[in-house]
Amino acid sequence: TLLYTIKFEKVAMSKEGSKEDERGCSKKDLLVFLGFLLLTEGGGGLIGFLTSSQFTPDGWYDSLTKPSWNPPNWIFGPMWTTLYVFMAFSAFLIWKKVKFSQCLPWTLFFIQLALNFAWPFIFFIAHELAFAFLECSLL
Repeated sequence: TLLYTIKFEKVAMSKEGSKEDERGCSKKDLLVFLGFLLLTEGGGGLIGFLTSSQFTPDGWYDSLTKPSWNPPNWIFGPMWTTLYVFMAFSAFLIWKKVKFSQCLPWTLFFIQLALNFAWPFIFFIAHELAFAFLECSLL
């Protein structure tokens, strides 16, 4: 345990001269990841709050005819939370690789983020099932 602790606490200098642990993660990296996490989870949380009325027993979603294998309503929160964590991690990996020097990866990331943010409004608020399916297929 002591050897693991010593190895885990080793610090190396990166090319830029900032401190990084052995996994190559600096404090700046952590702040950038937390920023992406705030963007994705903050947006997702706001959308969840705005669409939560559709999950009440007398809400529109509950009145839909669904297949027997339809997941329970409670799973949507953890599922979307996990999805947005993965999106934040994806943005972080893009940032680690190219920072903000290339337009295409960021354009694609923000397009998919916008599509993900738009889908609950299209489906749960506008009740446009066909458009929601089309929009989801773009993802």
